Amino acid sequence: MQEISFFFEKGGLLFYPLTMLGLLIFYLGFYQVYFCLKCDFKARHKKPDCNFIWAHKAFVMSENGSGFKGATLIESLEICFAKVEEQMGRKVSTMRFCGQISTLMGFLGTVTGMVKTFQAVAQKGAATPALLAGGIYEALFTTIYGLILAIIAVGFAHLIESITRHRIRNLEAEILRKLEIQDTES
Repeated sequence: MQEISFFFEKGGLLFYPLTMLGLLIFYLGFYQVYFCLKCDFKARHKKPDCNFIWAHKAFVMSENGSGFKGATLIESLEICFAKVEEQMGRKVSTMRFCGQISTLMGFLGTVTGMVKTFQAVAQKGAATPALLAGGIYEALFTTIYGLILAIIAVGFAHLIESITRHRIRNLEAEILRKLEIQDTES
């Protein structure tokens, strides 16, 4: 416990919101990866349990062989795929946003730490190497923490994006197989 309080003491005031952001990154990251893995785009007659109504609509259209009013089946399926990608893309953009904010907060912590260091030097009247080194040491804590959180958030975003791309490709392939089977039967 003493090691943890050391980081909060050295990191300054911005270390607290960065920690909260880190917890949010981990929560959202694990939840969204779980969500992407859990959602299954398999052809079913019932609605999907993961709110992927557009994937369900694509399956229904491929079974019926008809698209939206005024659009061909292929155009309608492309709309459905775009909507599924958009829905999954929001999860990726959320993680990237968290990564960007953590980086900026880390740099803000460094700037405020440097301001405190120079303020201390101005008050003492002389800049000793020990005083400067101690202040810079403290100022860089938040940058390191923010960059670590950004790396983790970008990693989660990449993982979510990869899973999503794989799932959508499988969805498209399954629907195309279905359409090919229907064409051969006709």
